[in-house]
Amino acid sequence: MKYLIWVLVIIVAYPILSAKGFMSSNVGIQDIKHKCDEGTLSCYALGLKTGQIAGTQMMQSGFLYSIVGGCNSQHSPNYCYGYLRGFDKGFGRPTTDTEIQRVGESTGVDAASGNVTSSPPIACTVNALFCKSYLKGYQQSYAANIPYKAGYADGTKYAQQLIKLCHEEKHPKIPGHHTSAYQKGWMTAYADVTREASNDNGTYGNNCKKYH
Repeated sequence: MKYLIWVLVIIVAYPILSAKGFMSSNVGIQDIKHKCDEGTLSCYALGLKTGQIAGTQMMQSGFLYSIVGGCNSQHSPNYCYGYLRGFDKGFGRPTTDTEIQRVGESTGVDAASGNVTSSPPIACTVNALFCKSYLKGYQQSYAANIPYKAGYADGTKYAQQLIKLCHEEKHPKIPGHHTSAYQKGWMTAYADVTREASNDNGTYGNNCKKYH
């Protein structure tokens, strides 16, 4: 009986999750590729449509309210605001100023994590409160991530130099004394670059032999 219940849950949940994934990958991708807000295609309208479908599906499925995963650092702020309004509409609840501010800030924080400029690369034009909160979150996150990004840049250069010389360090030492954020960025970059340089034949870089 227990297994029968699980089978029924999977059968019922599958089309719901598939539909949500379809909307995310086929509609939201137009925003990620920056193909909206260039003419008649509105990023806000795309977010509104995707969010409303996701919110409706979650409410009908009995899930708790959560917009996590609907908007990430790849999406524009205009799309994210539309997604929030659409999701709330589909879920059958109003969108409050408190929620707009909270989601705006968290969206800005996420956006700054993947960028190297102090100002958002994509303009926010849909709602004054959301855009103000988005900018606040972005700038605070950017400032906090400066040491990490500096470490990542230096770690990248260090690893690239070693690869050119066909030299590899299993336990690299970070030059100088730095903050923990810088060190984390440096080590992450070193690991990323050396992993990317690995070849299928067991060598790395320009056919350099790995040390054992």
